[in-house]
Amino acid sequence: MFMQLKRALLERSAISRGSIPPWSACGRAVFCRFLWRVLMFLTILFVALQLLSAFHQFWNNKQTSSFLTSDRNATCQPKNHVFFLKTHKTASSTILNILYRYGDTHNLTFALPENIYQFSYPHFFMSHFVKGMKSRRVTEFHIMCNHMRFQGPEVRKVMPLDTFYFSILRNLVSMMESLLTYYKSISAFRNFKTVEDFLLDEGRSYSDTMPGNNYARNNLTFDFGFNNSAPSGEAELDERAEALISAVESEFHLILILEYFDESMVLLRHALCWTLDDVVSFRLNSRSEKTRKSLSVEMTEQVKKWSSLDWRLYQHFNASFWRRIDTSLGRTKLQEEVELLRARRAVLEKTCLSEGGAVHPAHVLDSSLKPFQYGQAVIQGYNIRPGLDNDTHRFCHRLIMPELQYTRALYVKQFPDIAAKKDEGKKHPTPGKHIINAKRNSTSAPVTENRNSTVQANMPILAKDNMDVKDNANSAEAKQHKT
Repeated sequence: MFMQLKRALLERSAISRGSIPPWSACGRAVFCRFLWRVLMFLTILFVALQLLSAFHQFWNNKQTSSFLTSDRNATCQPKNHVFFLKTHKTASSTILNILYRYGDTHNLTFALPENIYQFSYPHFFMSHFVKGMKSRRVTEFHIMCNHMRFQGPEVRKVMPLDTFYFSILRNLVSMMESLLTYYKSISAFRNFKTVEDFLLDEGRSYSDTMPGNNYARNNLTFDFGFNNSAPSGEAELDERAEALISAVESEFHLILILEYFDESMVLLRHALCWTLDDVVSFRLNSRSEKTRKSLSVEMTEQVKKWSSLDWRLYQHFNASFWRRIDTSLGRTKLQEEVELLRARRAVLEKTCLSEGGAVHPAHVLDSSLKPFQYGQAVIQGYNIRPGLDNDTHRFCHRLIMPELQYTRALYVKQFPDIAAKKDEGKKHPTPGKHIINAKRNSTSAPVTENRNSTVQANMPILAKDNMDVKDNANSAEAKQHKT
């Protein structure tokens, strides 16, 4: 008994001096020993789960990133000379952003319009519309992608011989509804609330000689540089459609389809020998779903008849799109890459966007990222997630920058001195400067018979096409002069 008491006193004394850990003594008790084991188990479990999560994330990123960034064919070289015909209401602003980001990050030179934003649309493109052409200030252009009315010989005066040419089409049924919503103020659409109302009028209020009415009929045909007036019958439709399709096939290496946008990006990246990361994107210049309206089966058929040339064009290249996939990639490989592209986009949405997606323009917090608004369309924008490091913020900012702001930024990058002078000139604006007379800017184009169409000599350039109005895109004055 005396010896046991002595041992207990010695142990207590050792604990007080710190020579024996408290848990050594506590472990003698059953409860303390059990509690200690539970704490150890939970600690080990927590560490194991953290390591497992880190490994899983590392493995997924490695698998995806290695495919996205190094999946080029070893035998091909990335194409840096690219021409994109930017058609209207076809997700072309999203593709523009892809081209802008690629050229911006690789320090390539863009063929930019003299007035910054568009190549004097709706007039036929002329090479002197490009900034730096007349002065020969730029010796090599890599990418051209702003709105124009296509004219191949003039484009080839600007772009190198090895340039890759591509464009995009959209099913004209949904495109017609989008065009009416956005270009509601043109004379063809002005008196109609819906596409149905416009079609039921059977063209009585439509005139192909009125400024801006190219948006109302066969606008794709018009953008490709052809006469967009209605054929007089089936024989003329067959002849003109064949000529249109043949010309597009001879001028362009690839035609994409909006309804299969992700598949189109996979096909594009293979054609350009780019990576999937090069073609990942968020939707830009996109309307809110609340402003979209579907058409009845009867009205769908009326749209096809109304814009019969566009319908023939879309049908042909929708079919050739899938033939190209079957002969070059195969459906299995296509689907694998589409899934990877969508997974990458989902990761970027979580990384870059504070709301995880697009928001109403009124909720865009950064005024410099507010998209241009026009007509009845509600064009959505994005908010960047706060707290990003500088490199990630810069990358995300490029992904969501609206077309007008990015175009302006590239203009400043390429022509800083000229941009500074323009900014200085805005401090003393000239009355009526936002209206450009077509006589001053246009040059009649030597085109073949099937490309001739009526373009009014005094047709005003849309306000959207003009730099000064776009810099103040939401002003009432801009709306007044947009046709």
